[in-house]
Amino acid sequence: RWPRSDGVELGPEEFIPIAEESGLINELMLQLLERGGEDALGWGPDIRLSVNVSPVQLKDPWLSQKILACLARSGLPAHRLTCEITENALIADAENAARVIASLKEHGIRISLDDFGTGYSSLQHLRMLPFDEIKIDRSFVQAMGTDPEALKIVRAIIGLASSLDLPVVAEGIETAAAARQLSDLGCASGQGFYFGRPMPAEEAVRSLLRNRAPSRADRPVGKDRGSPGLGANGSSAAAPLAAPLSYAARSR
Repeated sequence: RWPRSDGVELGPEEFIPIAEESGLINELMLQLLERGGEDALGWGPDIRLSVNVSPVQLKDPWLSQKILACLARSGLPAHRLTCEITENALIADAENAARVIASLKEHGIRISLDDFGTGYSSLQHLRMLPFDEIKIDRSFVQAMGTDPEALKIVRAIIGLASSLDLPVVAEGIETAAAARQLSDLGCASGQGFYFGRPMPAEEAVRSLLRNRAPSRADRPVGKDRGSPGLGANGSSAAAPLAAPLSYAARSR
């Protein structure tokens, strides 16, 4: 989120496309990564930072080196970073994307396939590229309570991920009922406003400290981007659906 000086808060859907079109997305993302890395050092060694990589950025052959330089400046270990990449980004420049992903993986950075099912979904991507997890797009998660076809898609993605031994994360969880349903379907992790809303880094630290103690988050209830979760600098949290909360801060 972008809190402006006039008190207006802009969501990523408003300023990210402008940053991409103007050529500023790489600089913006790298600055967010460095700042987020510095903040994450104070969250404890078990907390991972997760950032979105734009399709525009994947065209940069030096992207991996730039990300590693940010980690070096911030002091955040590479194994605590997850880069989220959409399928559409892979289609834009598949060859270079594969090189960037391979380089990031070689240095211990986790790779997440974001918004799975909404782009040019290809099993070839899952077979050829070393993803660490699949993220189910929020559009399916939020529709599965009323749309039988959306529910079938969610169930199919969870089954596919399980057969490939890939963790799956459900996005856009906003109710306890949705969290419970996903947990029953075998989805182990999720994120959404049900666990926590975007918040400044200082408030994120306080939320983390509160949730170190036993709370409702420790009960076997499904979880995603909602109530006890948190995110740094206006991000949201990811959490296990049937276990004590863990967190992954998102830059958008």
